[in-house]
Amino acid sequence: MTILLGTLQGTAVRLFTPWAGAWTADVDVTLDATRLLPSGRTTLVIGTTPLLGTVDPEASGKFGDTGRVRLVGGAAGWSKDVAAQHFHNDAGVLSTAVLTATAAAVGETVIEAAPSRLGVDYARAAGPAARVLPAQGWYVTPAGVTVVGPRVTVPMDPTSVQVLGWDPLAQRAELASDDLVAPGTVLVDTKFGTATVRDVEQTFDDTGSSVTAWCSSSSSSRLAAALARFAREAAQVTHARPYIYRVVRQNIDERLVLQIVKRAQGVPDMLPISMWPGVPGASAKPRPGALVMVDFAGGDPSSPVVRGFDDTMPLELSFEAATSIAFAAESIAFAAESIAFAGPVAFGVGGKPVAIAEALIAWASNVTAAINALAGPGTVLPLSPSVASNVVKAL
Repeated sequence: MTILLGTLQGTAVRLFTPWAGAWTADVDVTLDATRLLPSGRTTLVIGTTPLLGTVDPEASGKFGDTGRVRLVGGAAGWSKDVAAQHFHNDAGVLSTAVLTATAAAVGETVIEAAPSRLGVDYARAAGPAARVLPAQGWYVTPAGVTVVGPRVTVPMDPTSVQVLGWDPLAQRAELASDDLVAPGTVLVDTKFGTATVRDVEQTFDDTGSSVTAWCSSSSSSRLAAALARFAREAAQVTHARPYIYRVVRQNIDERLVLQIVKRAQGVPDMLPISMWPGVPGASAKPRPGALVMVDFAGGDPSSPVVRGFDDTMPLELSFEAATSIAFAAESIAFAAESIAFAGPVAFGVGGKPVAIAEALIAWASNVTAAINALAGPGTVLPLSPSVASNVVKAL
């Protein structure tokens, strides 16, 4: 079988192709008179099939006239670090925009099967570029292109693939094939039924080819899934992060009944749960359908609490300290009057600061009047959208 790495003659190849991630090939080569190892982007040809990858110098070396070179599918860039970057789009950041920008920064080429909207903002943290890729939904083709999306399953060709053995406990198949066997190949044999290939190790040398295929009935690599579970359990991350919930209703005791927005995150809907509004003495009645942030105090699954709210206008707010609110309103009125006084000098009569100040003065006056009319602590203050609207218009 012909094995070529660039212009060098190869003697053996060990090719590992995972369900998710980049393939790697360890190639034994005979060096030419220069005794130099290949570097950078290089093409590996096995038989008549080309594979485009990049040499990993840290996993390559030589001894005399022979060398061993590790080739990583694509540009070997997904393990490289990228700088932090903020993406913003009022219509929703498109996943392709993040993927394309990140791929360009590390020299990769990427295509996405089904682009999605990530939200108005996406904050890419500094670190490995692969963080922007879904854990189980990407792979690198033999042509060196990164595909974001699930692999397609295809039936095996019985004329090119032969099943030699099957371990039902490990779900591991031993195959014979001179062609490349790809993850997603569906093995069919009357001796064991059907199995879908997930991870493949294929060896080529002067004696022929041997294939070990790890199979599974799930939609991901068994090894990758096991490692992911181990990492989650070891780090106990499930209850160490906040989750976004949707308000279903509020009970008479003011606790909320919530529905998780993303069920794939693996946390349940919440029955009556308490709120921490963030302001002492304050409470609110959120509208049904509003979004809230739920945290687990100290990472304890028995201590969920609502600690954040979206910008949806609540049905009503109540305060236990009316005098503090009155003082705040008077402070806002004083600041607004100062802006109004300084505005004509700095910006001209009728300038935007004057309009803002007038709206703030009106708002502060309304709040002060409402507080003065309170019968006592705990009285509900109805919210008027017109006040907020005036401030927005002024801005």
